[in-house]
Amino acid sequence: MHSTAAPAPPLSIGLIGNPNVGKTSLFNALTGYRRHVANYPGVTVDVGSGPVRGCSSPIELLDLPGTYSLAASSPDEAIVADVLNGRFPDSRRPQAVLAVVDATNLSRNLYLVSQVIETGLPIVVALNMMDVAEARGLAVNVGLLAERLGVPVVPVIATRPKSLESLRRELERVAGGNAAAPPIPPILPIALRDEVSKLCEAGAPAGTFAETVRLLLDQPESRGQLGLHSDLPAPVAAARARLAKAGIEGAAAEVRARYAWIARVTADVVSRPSRPVRTWSDRLDRVLMHKVGGAAVLILVLFFVFQAIYTWASPLMTWIDGCFAALSAWSVETLPDGWVRSFVADGLIAGVGGVVVFLPQILILFGLIAVLEDCGYLVRAAHMVDRIMRAFGLSGRAFIPLLSSFACAVPAILGTRAIADRRERLLTILLAPFMSCSARLPVYVLLISTFVPDRRLLGGWVTLPALVMLAMYLVGVFVAVPLGWLLKRVLFAGAATSFALELPSYKWPRWQAVVHRMMSAGAKFLLPRPGRALDRTRGEAAGLGLADRSGGAGVVSGARGGHRHAGDDLQPRFRHG
Repeated sequence: MHSTAAPAPPLSIGLIGNPNVGKTSLFNALTGYRRHVANYPGVTVDVGSGPVRGCSSPIELLDLPGTYSLAASSPDEAIVADVLNGRFPDSRRPQAVLAVVDATNLSRNLYLVSQVIETGLPIVVALNMMDVAEARGLAVNVGLLAERLGVPVVPVIATRPKSLESLRRELERVAGGNAAAPPIPPILPIALRDEVSKLCEAGAPAGTFAETVRLLLDQPESRGQLGLHSDLPAPVAAARARLAKAGIEGAAAEVRARYAWIARVTADVVSRPSRPVRTWSDRLDRVLMHKVGGAAVLILVLFFVFQAIYTWASPLMTWIDGCFAALSAWSVETLPDGWVRSFVADGLIAGVGGVVVFLPQILILFGLIAVLEDCGYLVRAAHMVDRIMRAFGLSGRAFIPLLSSFACAVPAILGTRAIADRRERLLTILLAPFMSCSARLPVYVLLISTFVPDRRLLGGWVTLPALVMLAMYLVGVFVAVPLGWLLKRVLFAGAATSFALELPSYKWPRWQAVVHRMMSAGAKFLLPRPGRALDRTRGEAAGLGLADRSGGAGVVSGARGGHRHAGDDLQPRFRHG
């Protein structure tokens, strides 16, 4: 009898990078959208995981949240630091790191790379957006950059799969054990490096070089987020006191040291044109970011979304409704009279049809949000509403979570983890449920179909039902604004935090990513969840003869505008609210 050894687990590589550098695009291109949530016990932040395609060795890629620094000031940044330092006992620490860097802005991106180098993990740098850099007249000397960093640097264009072959070969080399951790460069001041070395040799509480740096420089609340002890042991407190005497204290000293090192690394690496090249993104921003014109465009875009949800989905909803009505009528004619026919026609078919009929609206809503986000417009919208949101204690960072609440409040609340300020994060969480999520959309449609006539205005370009739907959505906004103003002055007093968000270049949406997001939203809408008990209850009631049998086929068709069956069709849908 032969015993076979268990296959070795795949190499785990952490994918890290600043926001808006194409990290998720690269993850999707390397894994083919085969994404699942990694298992990190007790963590609510979504960490994606997927196998890299096209490699001879099994490689698992961890899609970590975007972050500018490992000095954690938000839950997103804290989870990145925790994963890279292996603080989860039930999960493996990544064996290597794939750092995504924006080729058009090396100085800012290399700040994070300098911190990752200090973790002691092998690193591969993916120099992304090479096409955007070329369009701006920038030329990057990749070989010189790799030499100065001491790590492999691979130029890629995440939106072009053919450009990723060199990166896959480099990842295979890492998976084969042919990559070692790069030596820690002399980035930090000598006095700080000496103190870190002494604490590491003495068995500092943090253990590694990178964590000891955080222990010496970060504030207590940041150390708490990192899982380090807020109460400093005596050796660490003494080291901090010596550094303070030497003028090395807090984040300012670290920022100066890292950017000085970055300036040395990038000297003569990037060639710039004598005159700045104006791209088509710059030209679009002159209109879309204008104080008056940009606001008008934003209002039109939001109205277009609501108009499309109602107008585009209507033919599909009518077709789905007719299919289920025909199926219900067929079951009434085919099955013998009794509880079986009532269960199938009035319970099973009507219950499922009452949910599926609203699927086109869900797909259109999530698809349009995905298009706006992927093309780079949502970030601009956040900048434009920043001044307005400050009136009730929020910054532009809260705009995208609040806008996402129109799709679903649960992922929107999870999205607030990127807001570093705790007061602003809690206020955003409290206001998010006031936005009308997609769960209320079918109810709105049912009420509008029943009570609002289908009149066309402005020469047929605008319909009255779409205006009413927009008004119903705005009710939640009008309630949230004064409530936010009140909470700001009662529970969350204080000035709004400074707002700085990078504007990525406009680009055509990746239709594969848009379709993938639509299918994911549709699957979550249809797949079983605890609320499905209402469907089962309806089916059981029909089977026991408790449901209305006055019109088996009419139960489904009532979803499109009949007064008689409106209550029946509202019942199964309330479970999503």
